[in-house]
Amino acid sequence: MRYEVLGPSPLVRSDGVVGADPTRKAQVLLATLLIRHDRVVSTDELITEIWGGSPPRRVTAAVHVHVSRLRKVLAHLGADHAVVTRGTGYLLATGDDELDVLELLDLLDRARALARADAHEAVVEHVGRALALCPGRPLGEVSGGQVVTRFADWAETLRWECVGLAVTANLALRRVDEVICTLYPVVAENPLHEAFAGQLMRALHRAHRRAEAMKVYERTRAALWAEMGLEPSWSLRELRDAIQHARLDPDHAPDHAPVGRSRSSPAPYAATSSDWSRFNRGSHADS
Repeated sequence: MRYEVLGPSPLVRSDGVVGADPTRKAQVLLATLLIRHDRVVSTDELITEIWGGSPPRRVTAAVHVHVSRLRKVLAHLGADHAVVTRGTGYLLATGDDELDVLELLDLLDRARALARADAHEAVVEHVGRALALCPGRPLGEVSGGQVVTRFADWAETLRWECVGLAVTANLALRRVDEVICTLYPVVAENPLHEAFAGQLMRALHRAHRRAEAMKVYERTRAALWAEMGLEPSWSLRELRDAIQHARLDPDHAPDHAPVGRSRSSPAPYAATSSDWSRFNRGSHADS
């Protein structure tokens, strides 16, 4: 059995068969139980996650109905007793089954270690496999409460960290065209992310496309000023000046020049299973 929470909606797979309920409430239920896998989620928390501040009159009975439907989906895939009633809540016991976010964390943890060892080819291979698990925003089609939203935001930082590691490794391998193709849509999606803007500027400079690099800087500067009233970071301005005044040799540019990160996003999360446990404990404490 394999559980997935990194795609647009949660899925369960078994021997090529996919089990999923397309209704929003069922997806929120499954996503919440998977995010808190092997931990009890109270009925009250499920009610808040599924219905927010507007639950139906017989909401406890409605939770029982949705849990019963989920049990039937899992039983059809061979997991008859995966959802367990514990006190006033429910627990989804994954046991030895696979969970895609744990696989992502393992791949990213290895990629970070490989990056520290300058094993660039291996980094590209590991983060490529990680990004295949998470090609877009996690749970992007699921409109849940704090548990789902916080998880999606947290997993998104992991996805962007994968992109950053891949770009840095490919720059070191002199794969400039690949970096440029990767980063243009990433920078468009993250206009306040100065690190990605800096990497794209550096790649364009290496490709002897200085004018385009300057346009990337100006767009980033305009976005920062319009949305946050900020100028670009000192390091991004330094990179701009070095490119503008030809102080940076495009054929011998450094691969790891420091550039500020996004002003709007949290720092990349350390990719270890212990971080996953801390995320789970923290989100539970805040709920």
